[in-house]
Amino acid sequence: MLSKRLAFIAALVVLVAVPSMVFGVKAAEPTDAAKARAVAPPAPAKPAPAAKPAPAAKPGPAANRLAPAAQPTGKATLEANLKKLKAAPDSTVVAVVNGEKITKGQLKGILWDWASPLILDEYINSRIVAQAVKKEGLQVAQADIDKKAAEIPLQPGETLDTTLQRAKWTRARFTAYIGSQVGIEKLIVKQTNLTDADYAEFVKASHILIRAVPTDPNATAEDKTKAEQAAKEKIDKILAEIKGGKSFEQAAKEYSEDPGTKDKGGDLGWFRRGEMYAEVVTAAFGLTAGQVGEPVKSFLGYHLVKLVKLGKDATPAEKAELKDRILKQRVNMGMRDLGTELRDKAKVTDNLAPKLAEPARPSMAPQGQPRPANPNLRPAPRPSGGSGTTKPTTAPKPTSP
Repeated sequence: MLSKRLAFIAALVVLVAVPSMVFGVKAAEPTDAAKARAVAPPAPAKPAPAAKPAPAAKPGPAANRLAPAAQPTGKATLEANLKKLKAAPDSTVVAVVNGEKITKGQLKGILWDWASPLILDEYINSRIVAQAVKKEGLQVAQADIDKKAAEIPLQPGETLDTTLQRAKWTRARFTAYIGSQVGIEKLIVKQTNLTDADYAEFVKASHILIRAVPTDPNATAEDKTKAEQAAKEKIDKILAEIKGGKSFEQAAKEYSEDPGTKDKGGDLGWFRRGEMYAEVVTAAFGLTAGQVGEPVKSFLGYHLVKLVKLGKDATPAEKAELKDRILKQRVNMGMRDLGTELRDKAKVTDNLAPKLAEPARPSMAPQGQPRPANPNLRPAPRPSGGSGTTKPTTAPKPTSP
């Protein structure tokens, strides 16, 4: 599938950490704003300082990321060998296995017999994306590819060339994948029309947290009750001080037990439903700008929430920030669907591997009985207990409508 092919950049991130893995997906790293919104647990006791690892090598300018890396004189690399052997005769030896020589001619035959259907399918996918991008009047420039390649983290001392070489991927193939991914992203962005309703899903708020959970893992029920009562009394006292004139930001810096936002006056930044504790979200959406609500309780403790601003009232600069977040989410969610849609709509004739009809799913009903009309029916559960086998449950016969 085109969507699976376009997942290579995620696989490469895993590759950096585990070179033996060729394909895989790594969860997206949270943004700085998301990290700032996260409510961190109490800091554990600090262990003795360990020796600092060598700092990771910082990638160079994006424009140079895909350029061939400078290599010591005489040191063979994947890219250098590809360039040298491309014009060599078919009799050239490309590998030796326990004394057995493998020539370039043999390799060409092996590539055809083993990998040609897959490689052709990958190339078809790249052409489908390129055609769709051109049809929409868009362009994937080399600068776009370089920028995307520059986002790939590398291990200390590694270059993109060495990372690709560990995965046995050539730069040409990698560049084609990156170009297809950038093309899909551009298509999704062009097709996305944001409205005021999209911005109205966000709120900007601050909070003060007083934890109501004992730090002792062996705390008794009585300890937990006392901790909750103490937290409630403290949060009520803080609210009284704010109503008496103390600024919310100053109270957060003085009292809040959320280390992630304490020093920022409790600032949670912009968020929407599903991106913050439900109690905090509900409280924020129930306030007017500048208002501080009554204490609300989450599993962490008690919160005071102040609504700073509604999304519909965001400044142009703030809307630009929110638009970037919305588009990134829609790109991540729509990559697979759009890739599949483009492939399904394309008129492709693959003379190597013609498309096969999807196999019919076998019926799970016993012979002589029709499949149940209700697709949500499930086999009856087996009796629990006992070490022996149980008799299979007879599938229910469908009732007449």
